[in-house]
Amino acid sequence: MNSPRLRALLLLLGTSVFPSFGMSYARPGSSILDDSISAIRRQLDSTRRELERLDLELTDLNSKEQSCLEQLERCDLRIHAIAAHLKTLDASIQCYSSELARISASTESLETQLLDRKKLLGARLRGVYKYTRLLPLHALVSSKSLSDFYSRVWGLRWMIRVDRQLLSDIGHLRSELLQRQNQFLAARSHLEHLVQESREREQELLQEKANQASLLQQIRSTRAANRATGEELSRSVETLQCMLTELQNRHSRSAGEAAFLKLRGNLPWPVEGRVIAKFGSRTHPRYRTRTTNLGMDIQPTAKATVSAVAAGQVVFSDRFLGYGNLAIVDHGDGYYTLYGNLDEISTAVGSGVTPGTTLGTVSDYLHFEIRNQGQPLDPEQWLCRRSDE
Repeated sequence: MNSPRLRALLLLLGTSVFPSFGMSYARPGSSILDDSISAIRRQLDSTRRELERLDLELTDLNSKEQSCLEQLERCDLRIHAIAAHLKTLDASIQCYSSELARISASTESLETQLLDRKKLLGARLRGVYKYTRLLPLHALVSSKSLSDFYSRVWGLRWMIRVDRQLLSDIGHLRSELLQRQNQFLAARSHLEHLVQESREREQELLQEKANQASLLQQIRSTRAANRATGEELSRSVETLQCMLTELQNRHSRSAGEAAFLKLRGNLPWPVEGRVIAKFGSRTHPRYRTRTTNLGMDIQPTAKATVSAVAAGQVVFSDRFLGYGNLAIVDHGDGYYTLYGNLDEISTAVGSGVTPGTTLGTVSDYLHFEIRNQGQPLDPEQWLCRRSDE
């Protein structure tokens, strides 16, 4: 609510409290204007303290934002380091897998050789047994000489020893390959375990990064809300300061001579016409309902201009609930005149007026009020008497 509309509302309510700013009613025995100034000062101090609190909170939020940004940067560095480590581990696992494939192929080849050698050794052993055990006479007869017989037997035995040595060598090589294969399998298993741990750590860092990003967003949202609140409070401080200055100026003016009071009984009429409703309470002749008129209603004979009755300043110029188009003029010392039910308003807030300045037009009736410190006064006691009365 802007300042002119606020003052107008307070005037129409018949108080000098400021509900929007938490002001209180005037204390008995004290000046209403002084109480209003004190209340505005209290609210101004409170608003400034709230601004200081928001400034401190914004400083803290900025610090938290910087901390979140640093944490996010550290998370990114760790994630990149883990990604590079995982790439190295994957390459090592690939090398181990390739070596294991080669060892497996070599082991299978040795298995085949070992099986072939075993078959050959078995055949030779059977031959030796045949020539030296089962058919000794046949072996002896078929030989050209005894030395030839022994040469054949020793040749077979030598071949058997060679085959046995070869079998032993192949067995040892096979054992070494199996041992190396087990070592490679253990190393690859260890690497795969490291990969699993690294990926779990990577997921933890990604979750931490997501949490920090969410916290950063929350901090920035809170900071934006606080800044908006701070801007609103700053505008409130400006409004309160303007109101305080205006009330202080009014207080200075009220200390002087009450010029408007001297015009009592000599004010010009705001519009020419017939009074159709007077000030005060009245009872409806038919429905017996009782109503109160805070001013007087004047009906012109035709569409007419409405003029200010005394010098002052326009403090309200707009539509107002229950008053239609309304203009309010401040005459100082707590005196106001109200001009309601206007067809059109031809003045603006802040405009200075003199007696006879046009405020607008009216065709139905003009509702006219005079108030002092929010209290309605009987306009007929202030307006000059007309010749037709």
